[in-house]
Amino acid sequence: MLDGGRRMRSIRSYNIRKSTTDRLNATVPRGYRSDFVDKAIQARCDGADAYGAADLDTRRICAILLHRMKLRNDALANVIVECLEQELNL
Repeated sequence: MLDGGRRMRSIRSYNIRKSTTDRLNATVPRGYRSDFVDKAIQARCDGADAYGAADLDTRRICAILLHRMKLRNDALANVIVECLEQELNL
């Protein structure tokens, strides 16, 4: 609902961990925190916390796959490990 072109807001009180509010205060400038919290709650309620491989950068995916391949002990895994190590400059 809009009130003069702006979304109506309400003030609520919630018990949040101090470390969470400390992190918020350290990373989000004053004047932007309410909007940040509002967007974070909306995203969580909309299921935005569910993510997949498309949300990860290529380097992170390679590192995950490298770790998995190192757990295996077969010729194909060894080849994949060599390729991934080259890709990651290890």
